[in-house]
Amino acid sequence: MQLVQQLKKVLSEKLIEATPQKRTLKPVIKFLKELNERLKKIGCNAKATLGGSFAKGVWLEGDYDVDVFVQFNSPGNDNISEKLSEALKGLNFDRVHGSRDYYKIKKYSFTFEIVPVIKIKNASQAINVTDASPLHVRWVLKNGKKLQADIRLAKLFCKSIKIYGAESFIGGFSGHALDILIIYYGGFEKFLRRAEKWGQKVIIDPEKHYDANPLRYMNKSKTEGPLVIVDPLDKNRNSAAAVRKETFEKLKKEARKFLRKPSKKFFETKMLKVPKNSIVLTVETIKGKYDVVGSKYLKMFKELKKGLAPFEVLHSEWEWTEGKKPTFVYKLKKEKIENIEMIGPPIKMRDAAEKFRKSHKNVKKIKGRLIAVEPSKAKTPIDTISIFSRTKNVKVDILNDKTRIF
Repeated sequence: MQLVQQLKKVLSEKLIEATPQKRTLKPVIKFLKELNERLKKIGCNAKATLGGSFAKGVWLEGDYDVDVFVQFNSPGNDNISEKLSEALKGLNFDRVHGSRDYYKIKKYSFTFEIVPVIKIKNASQAINVTDASPLHVRWVLKNGKKLQADIRLAKLFCKSIKIYGAESFIGGFSGHALDILIIYYGGFEKFLRRAEKWGQKVIIDPEKHYDANPLRYMNKSKTEGPLVIVDPLDKNRNSAAAVRKETFEKLKKEARKFLRKPSKKFFETKMLKVPKNSIVLTVETIKGKYDVVGSKYLKMFKELKKGLAPFEVLHSEWEWTEGKKPTFVYKLKKEKIENIEMIGPPIKMRDAAEKFRKSHKNVKKIKGRLIAVEPSKAKTPIDTISIFSRTKNVKVDILNDKTRIF
């Protein structure tokens, strides 16, 4: 009984805290009005409308990224990205290239992502995947109007455990996926109670598009992950295709922990964990699309971890905020090594074993496998980082001893 009361107390308090101030909307509405005036001025047959979390009423306080969809009634033969570009003349904007180019503008302390779309009545009419986005807004407002606070809680929970975002370097839950899950299960607590009991593969079909198992009909490449959410508006789309096994399992684990010991700390952004005597480093800023840059940083982090493996990595973690340098943390067991062991083939693979022996001078047998002992090119972790820096042509700063490596 005490646990139930504690859970209700935490959720009720957090529901209130998670509700943003409505005054946040004033500059957003002002920008929308300015953009529509620009579209009208050039005689453009289109209208700018709010999209994403602001349109659904589920944005978070302090989250000032705003989606704006410019809906074109009749695109004809014109390139709607170019048409939109004409309306934005005179404004300081960045053009983002993709399947259909869109624009970013920073104004009133907000970052507006202005996306050209074709106005459609159903998802089957979409020429580009973004064309269906306004329909998703409509679906959430129709089905989840009373669950807006619960959706915010789900976002905060996933942000706190770093599984929020469909970008490839995160492999987590998009806002769209969480919208559907909260509406499908009927609230945040109900969602967590079901999530902690999820098996290895979960299939959800909110609008019951299929009478039988959706996996029999959907494209296999879209349903390989542990979670399949049949999109409410497009039965061929898996709205959770980005979710990886690691993030899926992490949600289950954290849901279980929260339900057994409820606390507001589960909704708070956690600082990067830096154990004692860790190496903390950063690399130079890379320009480009958010997902692409994040993927490059993740690759660097993994490559450095692999390079540091001979020193026995006890803990590793990284974080990155768009527009800033990433931070990599590695706690190592060894500070110095003279030799490294290279794992060879099993002895019973005679040809491969013979070839391995000829390639290495000092070879020993351990549990039926050949192991070669070679002098290490990198005697210290700094040596490893220096080699990485030179081979990748990347500037590295080791923050906790002020070392810079070029």
